[in-house]
Amino acid sequence: MIKVYDAADIIDAQRASDQLAAGGIQSKVNGGYLSGGLGELGVSNLFSVWIYEPMHYELARELLQTLEDNLQRTPAKVFCPQCHELIEGHFSHCWRCNSLLD
Repeated sequence: MIKVYDAADIIDAQRASDQLAAGGIQSKVNGGYLSGGLGELGVSNLFSVWIYEPMHYELARELLQTLEDNLQRTPAKVFCPQCHELIEGHFSHCWRCNSLLD
């Protein structure tokens, strides 16, 4: 196994693992079992994402870079063009009326 990502938290690690899965790469999140000790442990470098196949390393890094780029470009909040509901920027559809967000 090869480590491809150091995550800020368990949510960040799972998001990275999901991105890899969407690209056809099987991965594993390490450190999730440590979340119960967050009050006692330091919180840096607890969570990481590992891939099983070394030949997928370059593709995995590209997929994770795409994820990071998209997260940086996503606005914090947007208004739905149809119903004007305030929606968190990482959603693609309005939770209220299901309209596609711009």
